[in-house]
Amino acid sequence: MCALAAGGQDGVGQWLEIIRREIDQAMALLGCASVAEIDAATVHLRPGFAGRRPQMLMRG
Repeated sequence: MCALAAGGQDGVGQWLEIIRREIDQAMALLGCASVAEIDAATVHLRPGFAGRRPQMLMRG
């Protein structure tokens, strides 16, 4: 929403490009050439993190 509000369609395009580069970089650091290579052994979740919903999405 911030990218859209600040830069319109171009802002969203720039934001998506940043996210794509960050995902590519993270995968390279993990030694994964594709998303299909990411598995449970690649991803480490802190105890209690799995299945946790962000506070802002929780409704009482």
